[in-house]
Amino acid sequence: MPSVRAYISPDQFSRNPANELAARPQRNGWAIVALLVAGIFVLVAWLRRAELGLYLALGTSRVTLATMLAMESWILVAAGWLTGVLWALAIQRATGHALTLGSIRLATVTSGSAALAVLVLAPMLSVLVARGSIANLLKDR
Repeated sequence: MPSVRAYISPDQFSRNPANELAARPQRNGWAIVALLVAGIFVLVAWLRRAELGLYLALGTSRVTLATMLAMESWILVAAGWLTGVLWALAIQRATGHALTLGSIRLATVTSGSAALAVLVLAPMLSVLVARGSIANLLKDR
């Protein structure tokens, strides 16, 4: 009778990083972090609404304004993502755990998911701040 043997033996010495992540309470942390960082970008856009209104008054289209806000956020998110990955790997190494390809991939993908969500959400939500009339945006000037 034919039988199928597992590729990786399920003994006490084998690890499955995907199952370990699924069992952790931090498994959805990337989404929470993405919402918090996108919220910070919206707050910054809210504080800059007079400046955004000035751009609109000078004839800048809302698409150009969204592109400008996106470029600003992309630079900051890329720097933050790289810092986060290096920090996670440094902590793992400092706690005595070996850096394996799986752990590097897990840190990169998890933080990359948060960074990608911020790159999509931040410019879209920031443009919503400047959706009112130009006169209302310029009141703070």
